[in-house]
Amino acid sequence: MACRALLVACCVVSMATVMLGGCSKAKEAATDLRNVGEAAKLAQGETARLQTENGVVEVQAQKQGEDQVTVKTTGPDGKQVTYQGGKQGDLSKLGIEIYPGAKQEQASTVSGGDTDVTQAQFTTSDAFGKVAQFYKDKYKDAALSEMSTGEHKTLTIQAGDEKDMKIIIVTQEEDLIKILLQHHAKKQ
Repeated sequence: MACRALLVACCVVSMATVMLGGCSKAKEAATDLRNVGEAAKLAQGETARLQTENGVVEVQAQKQGEDQVTVKTTGPDGKQVTYQGGKQGDLSKLGIEIYPGAKQEQASTVSGGDTDVTQAQFTTSDAFGKVAQFYKDKYKDAALSEMSTGEHKTLTIQAGDEKDMKIIIVTQEEDLIKILLQHHAKKQ
């Protein structure tokens, strides 16, 4: 379990480093080594302080239950980004109807900056055409794209505008249909 927590912490460190400035090439090796040491603190429930080329980023991770995690990062500019996710995340801000009977696989919310993003993934054994038609009927005026290559099919629907965008991606992989729902909401 500690190895899994360290792996998650290292992934979070990588994401935070990329999102908040990255490492300069000249200091990369030393900085990466120090950041890995800091990432180990996350596995122990402590705050990690990661060095980026733009300054120090603080990262806090909290595990809530078996498959839930909250990660908060504070950049050198004081701006905070919060990621909450796991197998059964909060869907209150999703704003997209969930296909009836679909099984929730994961959900996450990223809050920070000028846009909040809520995302959830579901699966169903219903036919691709039935699931695709469900969302086409809900978003008749939206931009849509369909692609099919052998056994794999994909439907992408984009509705709304830059202030309130909803993205629906339905994919077929053999007998399993995956539904990815995203809601991007700009803060006022």
